[in-house]
Amino acid sequence: MVYRDDYFIRHSISVSAVIVRAWITHKYSGGDWSV
Repeated sequence: MVYRDDYFIRHSISVSAVIVRAWITHKYSGGDWSV
């Protein structure tokens, strides 16, 4: 199950990266979500 574990870890990192990026974007944009 090495593949499954690796996939789970990569998925978790990807999700964390997206959350952090969204939080930083929201923080520096002053709450304006317009891209």
